[in-house]
Amino acid sequence: MRTFVASAKSADSRWHVIDAKGQVLGRVATLTARLLQGKHKAIYTPYIDTGDHVVIVNAAEVKLTGREIRSLLSLALQAKRAGLPPRPRNVK
Repeated sequence: MRTFVASAKSADSRWHVIDAKGQVLGRVATLTARLLQGKHKAIYTPYIDTGDHVVIVNAAEVKLTGREIRSLLSLALQAKRAGLPPRPRNVK
């Protein structure tokens, strides 16, 4: 019995729409990466593009946990020290 290896022709791409409103940032990122790589398919092959297309809506309303908020504030502080203009963020 031979091992199945996906080809570029056999990989059909689908579109996925993810609503990020109220979801945790890391969970949305993990799901998106899995869909883009194609790891959710049975024909997954690491060196063939078997991934799907992903559209994320309501990304501005994603929920941040404590670590993400601290890292965003630390990035803003580093930018300020470097003399870069601050980028406004909606941190609640």
